[in-house]
Amino acid sequence: MPSIYTSTVMNKWDEDQTIEDTPRVTPAHAIFDLPEVKGKTATELIMSHLPDGNAAYVYAETITAEDFDGKKGSFIVQGSGIWDGKEHKATGTFEVVEGSGTGELKGIKGKGFSENTPKHGYRFEVTF
Repeated sequence: MPSIYTSTVMNKWDEDQTIEDTPRVTPAHAIFDLPEVKGKTATELIMSHLPDGNAAYVYAETITAEDFDGKKGSFIVQGSGIWDGKEHKATGTFEVVEGSGTGELKGIKGKGFSENTPKHGYRFEVTF
């Protein structure tokens, strides 16, 4: 099972800021570049903001890559995570949605881990 790492560079973060009180639930949309796999994400999140400044989130994202372990295509992952507001650190886990792979990534299966400290990044454990 290949282990694939890519850093992430945030290009866009749009989150509904109309509700300021906590606890609150807000939708968010993000776009990240994935330099090591020559790719990008389109991410939809539901953020559950807590009174202590932390948040829990669930998300689904489409990952499109030109060089994902030498393969070109796209797939969807779904996951969840925690935002630590004091340390400005997000960590989470995700799974590849079976049947979502396209192109040379058709049939991809697996899971992964994401974190943004000390730098943003995804670690994938996948099979093709």
